[in-house]
Amino acid sequence: MHQRARVVAALIVALAPAAFTAVAPQPPQRFSATAVAVIVDATVRDRAGRPMPCLDASQFEVLEDGVPQQISSFEAVDVPDCEPPPEAGAPAAARPQPLVRVLSTPPLVTALVFEELGEHARVAAWQAARAFVEEGRRPGEFVGVFVVERAVITMVPYTRDTDALLAGLRRAAMRPGCPIYLPPDVASAATPSGCSNGLPGNLRTSSTLKGLQTVAGTLAHLPGRKNIVLFSEGFTVSAQDNSVDIFRHLTSYSNQGAVTFHTIDAAGPRMGRIKGLDQDPTAYLERVALDTGGQHVRATNDITGAVRRLTADMRDYYRLTYSPTNTALDGRFRAITVRVRDPEAVVTARNGYLASPRAATPMVAPYDVAPHVLLDAATLPADFTLSCGATLASSAITVAASVRGDALAFTLPPAGGAFEAGVTLLARVRGKDGRVLAASSETFSLSGSRAQLAAARNRELRFTKALPRAGAETVEVIAYDVLSGKASARRFKVKDLPPALAAVGR
Repeated sequence: MHQRARVVAALIVALAPAAFTAVAPQPPQRFSATAVAVIVDATVRDRAGRPMPCLDASQFEVLEDGVPQQISSFEAVDVPDCEPPPEAGAPAAARPQPLVRVLSTPPLVTALVFEELGEHARVAAWQAARAFVEEGRRPGEFVGVFVVERAVITMVPYTRDTDALLAGLRRAAMRPGCPIYLPPDVASAATPSGCSNGLPGNLRTSSTLKGLQTVAGTLAHLPGRKNIVLFSEGFTVSAQDNSVDIFRHLTSYSNQGAVTFHTIDAAGPRMGRIKGLDQDPTAYLERVALDTGGQHVRATNDITGAVRRLTADMRDYYRLTYSPTNTALDGRFRAITVRVRDPEAVVTARNGYLASPRAATPMVAPYDVAPHVLLDAATLPADFTLSCGATLASSAITVAASVRGDALAFTLPPAGGAFEAGVTLLARVRGKDGRVLAASSETFSLSGSRAQLAAARNRELRFTKALPRAGAETVEVIAYDVLSGKASARRFKVKDLPPALAAVGR
C-alpha cells in the first residue's frame, strides 16, 4: 500500500470510534542530525526537469562518506498518489475516502528575504515574491518577510494573512540597499548614502551571513523542511578574513535544522565580468543553495517565472531517514550522497552535516508547529476564551490551562458519519535571549456521532504541565484550533508568578 494511503487508512480508523473521545496521541518519532537519525529531503526530476513522483524506498540509495546506509524511514511529501485506478465497477465503499484534514500534518513555513538589493533588483524581487504569496503559497502555510541590511529587519512575522504579507513585501521593496556593485552612473537618490560605487567591505559580507543565520534560527527549531527564499545580487567570501568560517557555520547550522535555502540572483543577466571583483558574486549565493539541498536561479530576466518553477521543488520531495553507521560526534563533516536507481533521475539533496553535539533544543512535534509559530509573533492571538494560570516552585513552573469544546470548529458529519474537532494546548518557557528552553503540549482529538456533538461541545479540555524553571524569563501558553487555525495565547513574566497556583484568569 502507498505510504499516503496507509496514513489515511490509519487515521480513518482512529477518528471513527463508537463514542467521542478526548485523546492525547503519542508524539511521532523525532530525530536530530546528531542524536538518533539523519533526515535528508530529496527532490527528484528527470533529465528534462519533470518530476518523478512514483518512486519507493527500494529505488533510493543513501551513502555517508561513501558508505551505504540503511534507510529506516521513507515518505513521499506532497507527491501525487500513485495508486492504480480502481477497477471498473468496484463498489464505492472499497475506494479510499479522503479526509478533510490530517490533524498531525505540520503547516509549511517559508521566509522571504530581501538582501541588499539595487533599484531594479528590488522591483524584480517584489514581483516574484508577490507571485509566491498569491499563487505558490499553500493553504495554511506560514510566510515571513525579512530584509537583511547590516541587520535583520522583520517586515512581517510569520503569518497566513495574505494582505499583511503583500503590504510587507511592498515595504521591503521600498528599502534601498547596497548591491554588490554600483556602476558610476547610478543616481545617488536610488541608493542609501552609505553605499559606495566600489566594492563593499568584508564587514558587509559578515553582516549578511550572520543575518541569514538569524533568519534560519527562526525556523531551525521547527520540524520538517523549512524554506528560505533569498533574493540577492550576491556577496563575496574571502579566505583572508573570517567570512569563510561564518559561511560554513551558516550552512552547517541550516543543515542541522533542516532549513533549505533557495537563492535567486535578482540582478539578472550580467554582461561580462564585474570589474574589480576577484570572484563571481553569485558563486556563494549558489553554494548556500547547493549545500542545503535547495535551488539556485541565475542569469534570467524572468525571476517571477523561475520562482513559480522552483515552488514545486519546495513542496514535492521525498524524506529519507537513516541511522548513521558512524556514530562518533567528532565535529567532522559527513558527506551525504543520495542516488536513485534510474539513469534518468537527477537528485537534489543537502550534501552533508557536521557530526558535532548541538546545544539542547526542544524537539517540536508536527502538530506543535503552528502554535510555536504563532507564539513567535509580536502580537499574541486572542480568538476565543483561554483559561490559564501558573505556579512557581523552586525548580519547576506548573502551567494549567483549559478550553471549552464550544470554542472549537467542528466538521459536521453526513448522516451516519462522525464529527471531528481538534485542539493543541502548548506551554513553553523562554530564557533571557528569547531562546525556547523547554516546551510541552497535548493535542486533543474529538470525534463521535451526531447525537454526541452537544456533549463534545460542552466538554472542558484540561491541560497541566510542569516545565523547568532554570533560566526561564517568560512563560507562554497557547491553544490552537487545528481545523480553523484560530488560536488564543497568554504570556507571563516568571518574576511575577505567585508561589501557589493563581486564580484562573480569563
